Amino acid sequence: IVDAVAAHYDSIAEQQKTEIEWTLNLPRELKFHDSDICSVLGNLLENALRAVKDLPQSQRTITAAAEMLTDETLGISVKNPFVGRVRFKRDGLPRNTRPGHGIGLSSVSMIAHKYNGTLDLSATGGVFSAGVLLYAPKEEADTEPDVSDAQNTQVFDKPQQQ
Repeated sequence: IVDAVAAHYDSIAEQQKTEIEWTLNLPRELKFHDSDICSVLGNLLENALRAVKDLPQSQRTITAAAEMLTDETLGISVKNPFVGRVRFKRDGLPRNTRPGHGIGLSSVSMIAHKYNGTLDLSATGGVFSAGVLLYAPKEEADTEPDVSDAQNTQVFDKPQQQ
C-alpha cells in the first residue's frame, strides 16, 4: 500500500515538475496499520509539495524515506526546501494562520503518539525536515486468567466507612 501512496504523490510531483527522491525499505507485512502509515506519509508529502510549488523548478526536490530502523521501529522522513520563515508553537507544530492548514501535521502527531513515537520538525537553512519514529505495538499477552488451577475463592468488597 505504501507503493500506491508513493505512486500517487510521484504523479502529483511530476505534474508540478518536482522531483521526489525515494528511499523505501519496508517489508511486505508491517506491524502498523496501513491507514496510519499512508496518513503519515501522505500528509508529509502533501505539505512538502505545497511548500516547493512556487520555488524555481531547479529547487523543487523532495527527499522522502520510510524504512524499518529495527525490527520494531519504523522511521519516516520528508525533507524539502522552502522560502520564508517557519514559526513553531509550544507543541512543536508550525504556527499557521491560513484556514484549513495545519490539520495534517496534527494528525501525524496523533499517529506518532498512538505508537509511542515522535514527530520531530525543524526548519533551518532553507530546509524543512519532518521525522517520524513509530514503535510497533507489543504483542498482547493472553490476559485471561487461567481458571483451571483456581481455588474456590470469593472476593468481597470492603464496605466503605463513613
